[in-house]
Amino acid sequence: MEIARTRRRIVSDQTVHGINERLKRYRLSEKCAEVTDEVIAFWISVMRGEPQAMTRPDGRKTYDLPELEDRFKASSLLMDRAFGKAPLPVRAEDSSGQDLLRKIIYEVHWLPKAPDDHSRVIEPEPD
Repeated sequence: MEIARTRRRIVSDQTVHGINERLKRYRLSEKCAEVTDEVIAFWISVMRGEPQAMTRPDGRKTYDLPELEDRFKASSLLMDRAFGKAPLPVRAEDSSGQDLLRKIIYEVHWLPKAPDDHSRVIEPEPD
């Protein structure tokens, strides 16, 4: 039993520490999922331009209308969640700001016949 106690243990995702971390993330995702309907309702109200209750630093409560930029952002968030994000093209630029286009050509060469290969070539049968 002494050998088992002194053996160095490797921390991995399967250890108690890894399981506890995953449980924390899972609990956080559950809490976020509980307020999903409220968040979506908020986005819809911002998208529609409805007045939003605001608390000022001095403690006063006022109502502000969302700006056009906020309304566009809320609508894009709703659409992204509903239909998924649109794919974005990948661009690469060099230091001068020019777009880089790279063409890769793969050349395949057959190795020469091995000197100890004594097999015979089998011709394909005619159709």
